[in-house]
Amino acid sequence: MTTEVKKIPKKAMVFADLTDIALSEDDDKKIRMEAYSGKIIEDHFWWGNLVLDVEGIQLAKTRIPILEQHDLERKIGVSNSAPDRSNNSLLFDNIKLLSNSFAQEFKQNLDDGFPYQASVRVRPIHIEELEKGAQAEVNGFTFKGPGTIFRKSVLKEASVCVFGYDSRTSVSAFADDQEEEVSLSIDKKYLDKDSSLNKNDNNSVADNSDTTLSEKEKENDEGKNNKNNKTDGGKIMNLEELKDKNPELYASVTKHIETELAKKDAEIEKKNNEITQLQESKKEADTRLSVLEKNEAIRTEKELRASAEYLKNTALSESTVPANMYDKVKQQVNHTSFVDDKGVFDAEAFKTAFAEEVKDWEARLSESFSQKTKIKGMTTPTKGSGEDESFSDDNIVERMLGYVGHKEASAN
Repeated sequence: MTTEVKKIPKKAMVFADLTDIALSEDDDKKIRMEAYSGKIIEDHFWWGNLVLDVEGIQLAKTRIPILEQHDLERKIGVSNSAPDRSNNSLLFDNIKLLSNSFAQEFKQNLDDGFPYQASVRVRPIHIEELEKGAQAEVNGFTFKGPGTIFRKSVLKEASVCVFGYDSRTSVSAFADDQEEEVSLSIDKKYLDKDSSLNKNDNNSVADNSDTTLSEKEKENDEGKNNKNNKTDGGKIMNLEELKDKNPELYASVTKHIETELAKKDAEIEKKNNEITQLQESKKEADTRLSVLEKNEAIRTEKELRASAEYLKNTALSESTVPANMYDKVKQQVNHTSFVDDKGVFDAEAFKTAFAEEVKDWEARLSESFSQKTKIKGMTTPTKGSGEDESFSDDNIVERMLGYVGHKEASAN
């Protein structure tokens, strides 16, 4: 025996079986379901021919959930008691139906004769692999390889499924790439060339399509085949065969599928409408955000300008520059040159630069008034005295602007 850890697709641990599902004769709020017949599950896409050892099936919980199509959102019922294994099968005969819409729809469909079959989700623990020609006893018959036996496994849940359901392609509850890491104990059984049973090709050995059955079991199987519309040999009909041999059943199945598709289309349309509403809400929010950002930018600019104006007024009030020249001086240093890409105002650098500008004006003014004093003396001329106006305040400012290489600018 070897132990391996394998990644197994979740779909590969789902097994459909054409078994009985019926309402309880004693209580119409309960159903009876043979979850697994104990026979060969033929040509499984992952395991090949497979048999679940009924005695080795453990229950994950004492209460087993019953779902529809293995979909956790579609809960049908619950089994509160252990299954009956006396006939080498897994029979739940006391399943209580839930009161939700899925369960009630299922009950109504069952009453109306809609065909359902059972399916189980089982995680293997210990498996036995049989090579071609090798054989083993399981569930009261001899199973001949190639094939696999789940000697020990855990039942996770059982489901009611539409008749003709193929667990390989129809388990929409699991994506194709969903896998589960499973620790497996593996026994390999090879062909015993000295075994008389392997040498004799008799009817007591089960191969890919035969099992050792009593006459009574054969009669039961025939009844199940007729009831579930299986083809000869126990194989499931495809849709074309079902349409040809049982048009009423085919019409019922297709109607059910169309109903389910219509529900899905309605759900998709609802989701699309929700997406459209969210997109419109986002557009409105973006517009409001744009307005807020613009208003914030205006508010920030006003604050920066007010801060710069305060620093200018403070520097000029502490200088010897005449008040009537403040506006001229202020125009020489623009606060926007001291705002970085992130909108941060470098107040210290601005204060230093403006102080240098004020200092320069003070020096130039002092020089200009000194020249005026030398030429005109210390007497202050009166209006209309005929004094040369080349030394007026405006002319002094114009000359100073010429000294520093500036022209009059518009107000900041």
